[in-house]
Amino acid sequence: MLLFLSGALSVALGVYAFHDFNDGAAVWLLATWIGVAFLFQGVADTVLAINHKELPERGWYTFAGVLNVLAGMVVIAWPISSIVVLAIVAGAWLAVIGTTQIVWAIKAHKAGAKVAQFVGPMTPSTVG
Repeated sequence: MLLFLSGALSVALGVYAFHDFNDGAAVWLLATWIGVAFLFQGVADTVLAINHKELPERGWYTFAGVLNVLAGMVVIAWPISSIVVLAIVAGAWLAVIGTTQIVWAIKAHKAGAKVAQFVGPMTPSTVG
């Protein structure tokens, strides 16, 4: 039921955003929707951690949940300013992820070369 409501609300907000695109409504709606998502995720994480004492890393779930609730409240309170900050944080995060993936790819290539040195080249004629 919640999935249906979320989907219906997303469609309605998307149509409204395109209807009033030139008035900045799309940016405001995007920021507000992100804030609502932070709130829901934070509440879900916190409730999960409180109700399931056997959950591994339970403290981190609680911490992340409270942090998401706070972030959601900030984004909802200041949607336009928050979207700028979100863009900066997302850009920095993408740079970190990209750098990490490049390093992992180089390490994987080197590890693959070491394996090929001991096993020999893996071509279709030698594998099958």
